[in-house]
This record gives sequence, structure tokens and C-alpha cells, in this order.
Amino acid sequence: MPLVSLEHINGTPVFTIPSPHPDFGRVHGSSFDKAGQRWIVLAYPPFGLLAVADLKRVCPTATFTPEALAQTSLLEAVPQRLAERTLPEGFVFATKPFDHQVEALSTILQFPRFALYFDAGTGKTKVLIDLKRCFPGKRMLVITPKVTVQNWVREVETHAKGELKAIAVMGTPEQKLSIISRYKAWDVLVCSYGTARSLGYPRLYPATLKAFKAAQAAGVPLSNSGLETLVRGVRFLSDPERQFELALAWALGMPIAQVCRYAEQESKLSPQWLKDVDYEIIVADESHNLNNISSQQTKASLALSKQAGRRYLMSGTPTLGDPRHLYPQMKFLSPAIIPEDWLKFSDMFLVRAIWNKRIVTGYKNLGILNERVQRVAIRKTKDECLTLPPRSVIDVPVILSAEQKKLYNTLVESLEVNLEEFFSEQSTLSVQNAAVLLNKLAQVTSGFVLDSRKEKGICDTCTHLAKCVDANILPYTPRCSVVQKPPESFLNVLKENPKLDVLSDLLDTILANDTSKIIIWGLYHAELDMISELLDTKKVPHVRVDGSTGGNVQARMDEFNTVPTCKVYLGQVATGVGITLNAATYMIYYALPWSLGHYLQSIDRNYRAGQTQKTIVYRLVADGTVDSFKIVALNEKKDVAATLTNKIACITCDRQTVCLPKGIEVFDAGCKYKRNVTRTIATAEVIQ
Repeated sequence: MPLVSLEHINGTPVFTIPSPHPDFGRVHGSSFDKAGQRWIVLAYPPFGLLAVADLKRVCPTATFTPEALAQTSLLEAVPQRLAERTLPEGFVFATKPFDHQVEALSTILQFPRFALYFDAGTGKTKVLIDLKRCFPGKRMLVITPKVTVQNWVREVETHAKGELKAIAVMGTPEQKLSIISRYKAWDVLVCSYGTARSLGYPRLYPATLKAFKAAQAAGVPLSNSGLETLVRGVRFLSDPERQFELALAWALGMPIAQVCRYAEQESKLSPQWLKDVDYEIIVADESHNLNNISSQQTKASLALSKQAGRRYLMSGTPTLGDPRHLYPQMKFLSPAIIPEDWLKFSDMFLVRAIWNKRIVTGYKNLGILNERVQRVAIRKTKDECLTLPPRSVIDVPVILSAEQKKLYNTLVESLEVNLEEFFSEQSTLSVQNAAVLLNKLAQVTSGFVLDSRKEKGICDTCTHLAKCVDANILPYTPRCSVVQKPPESFLNVLKENPKLDVLSDLLDTILANDTSKIIIWGLYHAELDMISELLDTKKVPHVRVDGSTGGNVQARMDEFNTVPTCKVYLGQVATGVGITLNAATYMIYYALPWSLGHYLQSIDRNYRAGQTQKTIVYRLVADGTVDSFKIVALNEKKDVAATLTNKIACITCDRQTVCLPKGIEVFDAGCKYKRNVTRTIATAEVIQ
């Protein structure tokens, strides 16, 4: 008669069954512990009750310890606690919450693995800060985009009223390591995804590996197993100089065992990596950054998540219109949500081209994925959460100059253009694939062309070609064996720029009102340079934020929001994440992004809680060009994203009266939500 016990592994409640019998593998969320010869079953919502029901079916004679029975009772009480919005006894909000924030807090208190997929500006951060206040003895690690690290610290100060101490893990590598070594002084540690990648888990620095290889080349004997032992030992240390010193000590004769012993002893003197921090709660903010299961950023974040009993995701744009983006996010929470490995997941939800299995032409079985996500996520829109003034989105047509049309059409027709016909530069611009072509055409509509001067056909005769195709290695990237860095790009500016002229007219009209402020988004540094020069010419005070701004984003955001004379926030659209710019009532897209995430994040920067005025968004669009296609692509991705994450119920659908008489059910033919979706492929066409 098996005895079901309750244990906690890294703060996670699990049922354990001391039996190797394979039948227990049929229990929901079960995994076999070979070392302990026992089955481990998830004992937290929403999986716990499913597991208990399966256990009773698989083994009716199983008995539960008192602790396991008590956990079962807690699981059974979850629906009532959610209905009553139960909070810890004596808990008092430090700042007044919205109703949806109370609902969210009461939910994540019951669900230790959960996703808050709330629109930008609806107050997700406050919910997680209040959760931390409910667990005063548990430390929280927050991983967030670089531009929002400091904002998180500020939000903790606002919503905890001095009850919690937060620190931004920022600065030089030495400064970051110093903070990690003293982590016990803080309740909340906030780091960027880049810091999680570089300082999350032990790694060998390039200089150390180079030293090992140089010693081998010089004749120092080292077997493959010896190298593996050295790497495992030395990478305990996060100080690159100390790693190199130990590598040098080995090269000069110190035994491998002694080198590893020194490294291990030193690593125990103080925490070396984020994994050494004692945290029980982990948060992945703007979790759509975990959209690539093979990236080092995602791998590091997933590894760090395994140490926390409570794991949470936050994003207003979780899928960006592609179900593959959900896979690593759900793995961050729990493997039980999507038990399939990557290959099985791909087969289950992706439609691939018959002629090339690497090309995804659509998605399928989206209803199944939606059902899984709904178990562990809440989706909230601004309309549900906030009462905001109206927002208008206006597309402003731009008529290209004759010179732009000629350059645009030449690129479309021949994929090659002699730049001397349009600029003073004596060079030929060649386009190697469709993606590059679309980007070059978008540059033309914005009044310039960047000539990267990359060698045409550099891979055609390369001996590494076959290996690179299989490993998806591109030239001019760090993984390329021949050339790792691209040549310096040359900027060619067209004589006429109608889009910049339209922007100039808009600025004159809007800024005629002394109280108006504007956000302007661009894609390329060249666009920002042109716009900044225009603003300087007009003597319009402004701040600029792009990928090179670094840790000064908060100061520039504050200047724009608080200084009356600062009229324009000029930003690279990819940086429009997690910041509040409610001082602006106007927004202008000089160029639209291809990324749905960048678009949805950026468009909401001044349409958030606290906005009291009507807002207007202008999108500058050259008709018939790739500008128009971007709008189609963004709308299509929004539809797919909604299908994957929205709580789908016929009773609340705006098409209920149409579908009900016809007997159309969710995901049937005729339903607004599509079970299977075909992707639209971008194409370039000649314009008239």
C-alpha cells in the first residue's frame, strides 16, 4: 500500500510516492526520481487536484500522510479563496489598488506559478511588489529589460513605502559582482536579462579558455577529460582576472586537482553568481524577451527559475503573434504546462512548408495551446482595467519623391542598384535575400539607404558552408569562422525626404500649442539623427533615447515628464518598453517596426494609468510600399496573439448573436478565433 507524502523541493510542494511502479507515470505532472526510486508529483494549483484524482484512479489503495491530506484540503479550498479574493490576515495595501490588481494578487497568492498578461500601463509591477510584501521572509529576484531596471527600484519605493529594500544590479561587472556578494542586505534584487545571461550561472570567460588552448598549443599536456575538469572547476569563480590567474597557475605546473580545489574554496567565501543568491520568488518582467528557447538569455533565465518555488511572468505582449514564443515562457513556470519537448511542440503547433521544413507557413491547434495557457495566466486589457480617455490612430500618407520611387523600384526589380545614380558614392548595393530587401525598401521610404558594404557571396566558396547551414551560422556574426564583424556601414541620404517634410509640418501644427508634448519613434539611428537635426533647427528642446543610451534612460524620461520646456521624446522604438511618458498627448511613428512586441509596447507609453487627456497617434505611411504592408503584418500578428492568450468564451464575445443561431462553437469554421492560421508572406512590389 503506497504512502503518499508531502515534501518541499526548492520551496515547491510536491507529493512523493516511494515506489518505482511505472503506473504512477500516468499521474498528471509526475516524474520519476531514479536516485530515490520514487515518483514526484506536483502538489500546487492548478495541477495538484488533477494529480490527486489520478493517484486515486491509478492506485485506489494509496494512503496519504496527514501533511499530504492537509495539502489536498488547501487545493480543494482554492476556488473559494479565489471567489472571496482572500488575502493574508492583517495585510494592508501601502498604495491604493485598482480592482483588477486585488484580483490578480489574490490569484497569484494561490498559484505559485502564474503569468500576468496585462496590457502595458495596467499596474502589473505593483501586484508583484504587494506579493513580496505578503512574504516578508522571502527574497525576490526580478529579471527585466535594461531600460526598466531602475524603474523597478523606484516602483518598490513607491508601493512598499520603505517596507522593502530593493537594489538594481547595474554598473560595471565588478560593481554587479559586489552587489551579488552582498545580496542579503536587500529584499528585492533587480537585474537585466543581459546580466542574467552573463552573471546568472558559472561560465568560462573567453580569456581563460584562450589561456588553456594556448598552453595546449605550447605543449602542456591536457586531455579532453582534463580540460573538462579544469573548466568545471575554474568557472566557479565569477572574477575573470582570478579565472585567468588559475589558468596561468595550471599552465606553470599546478596540478588540475589543486586548481579546482582553490577555485571551489574561494567560491564559497562569497556568492559568485546570481544562482548563489538565496531567493524564493522570481519574476520575468516583459517575459516576451524569453521568446527563443535556444538563446543564452533564455537558457540562463530558465536555469535561474528552477531555484524558486514561486515563479511569475509579466507581459502585455507575450506571444508577438507566434505560438513558439510561449514555449520557453511556460517552461519558465513549469514543465508540466507544456510537457512536450521542442520537436514535439513544433510538430503539434506549427505548419511547415512542403518544399522546406525550416520555413513556417502557419500555425495549428491553437485552441489546445490557449487552453493550457489559461490554466496559469490571466489576460487583462486596458478596457477591462482602466477608464482612459479616447485614443485616435491616424495614418498620414506620404508621397515619395520621383528619386525615391526610382530607387525603390530598381531594388525591387533587380535586387541591385548602382548608388552613383542617386548619391555621390561610387558603389553597388546588392540585396542578398528578401528580409534585407524589405529593410532596404523601408529605409528608402524614410529618406536614406545604409550601405553595409558586406562582401557579396562571401559564403559561396567557403569550406565551412555545410556546417554553417546546419548550425544556422551567419557571416559577420561572432559564430562565423571567417569574419566576425561587419564592415562599417556608409549612410547615403536622399536629396528629398517627403516623410521628414510631413513630420516637420506635423511638429509645427502640434507645437503651436505651448502645452503639447510629443513622442516620436524611429527604427534606425540614421532616422533619429535626421529627426534630431530637424528639432535642433526648429529650436525644439528634446531628449533622445536609443540602444546606446544605457543607464541614462530614467533621467531622460524624468526630464521629458517634468520639465515643461522639454517638448519631444525622441526614441528608438525597441526602447519603448516599461516606461511611462504620460506627459505626451501626441505620438508619431516616423517608421513602423516589424515586431508586434515593439509596436504594442511603444504605442502604450503615454496611454497608461494616470493619463487624463485624449491622445493621438500619427503613423507616417508611404502608400503602396512596405510601410503599408507593415500595418497588415502587425494586425495579423495581433489576431494570432489574441487567439493564444485571450480567455475565449462565447458568452462574452461580440459575435455571439451571429454564431448562436448557426450553432457555431469556439474554433469552429465561422468563429472569429482560428484553430489554424496561415502566415502572410511579405513581398516587395513595384510602386507607381
